Amino acid sequence: MIAEIISIGDELLIGQTINTNAAFISGALTDIGFDVNWITTVGDDEHNINAALVQAQQRADVIITTGGLGPTHDDITKKVFADYFKTDMVLHKATFNRLQQRFKKRNLVLTESNIAQAMVPTTAKVLENPVGTAPALLFKRENKLFFVLPGVPVEALAIMNDVIVPHLKKINDQIILKRVLHTSGIPESYLFEQLGDIAELEKDAKIAFLPQLGRVDVRVTSRGKFEEQCREKIERVEQFIRNRVSKNIWGTDDETFDEVVAGLLKRQNKTISVAELGTRAAISSLFTRNDKPEEFFIQGLVISSAEHLKSIFNLKQLKSQPENIYSEPGVRWLAEWTRTAMNSDLALAVAFKPQIEKGTFIALSDQDQTIFSEQSYPFPPEIAIKRIESACLHFLYQYLI
Repeated sequence: MIAEIISIGDELLIGQTINTNAAFISGALTDIGFDVNWITTVGDDEHNINAALVQAQQRADVIITTGGLGPTHDDITKKVFADYFKTDMVLHKATFNRLQQRFKKRNLVLTESNIAQAMVPTTAKVLENPVGTAPALLFKRENKLFFVLPGVPVEALAIMNDVIVPHLKKINDQIILKRVLHTSGIPESYLFEQLGDIAELEKDAKIAFLPQLGRVDVRVTSRGKFEEQCREKIERVEQFIRNRVSKNIWGTDDETFDEVVAGLLKRQNKTISVAELGTRAAISSLFTRNDKPEEFFIQGLVISSAEHLKSIFNLKQLKSQPENIYSEPGVRWLAEWTRTAMNSDLALAVAFKPQIEKGTFIALSDQDQTIFSEQSYPFPPEIAIKRIESACLHFLYQYLI
């Protein structure tokens, strides 16, 4: 079945508000087997909202709107729907009673604008809002369903989860299963080439390449009427992909890279320390934000500059001092010194100088060896550091597997 989402509100069109409702609703609909073919955004204008409804009815089976159910003058969605379905507005007593009770508990006076939220089109089915004052509405026309939701994200989410998703599951026998494979250390174009001709694969499941900052995800989607068949199709495609790029796949679905690496460290009973220069504590944070970091993370040393490094260690008194920390010898030395000083099994050292070619140096030291990687991230620091995070995790992951 085909679905369309209509997001209503001037604030969405002018960029004042990010449309998180559409993202959540489209994901929820996809998970229960609906094809979301359109997401339409319109302002608080009766003519434009009406035009969007006309178009949506022509091409979708389920239409979900958000926004315009509040108590202010620009909340016009109910009026547009009443006109669209040629019906009058009436006071919905159950909603009115809930409003009275809610305002009484808070010692507030129920105003005319609040009472207006209990007015609904006569042909609408009222869907209770478990967390807000404005109820959702359901209209039917020519086997088409129109769900009208408030625009407040927490309210739209609650109504979707508690009311709409259970309702739609009953009318759609399509099953959709998804598996997302997370990869690192391989660009999207290389990944695509490694998989070869995917046309044959897509007879079983649809494949999508989703580049992210520092990684590329591969989403495998299968749909049908029987869950076991869908699952088998996904597993066949996943195994094919793993056979081609297994070393680059570090996790699936909701797994995060730092959690996967932390899990490997714990299972191998290895401890790690970090020394980082120019990365704003981002690398240490990869480990400290995990569950029970004390089981594997010893210490993070955050260095603000090369001069700061010299003052910390008093390098003049150290033998084999590096002339330049932004170099292979410099970062190798830093990794080895950190591992010894912190008494950890491993030490990861990173030296980053923003916006210069070949300005990122990474070294990983254990008791037998120190391995090195040099990267180039000529981006603004915020983006470069995110890429360095992924590079460090990839570097460490490849060492541990």
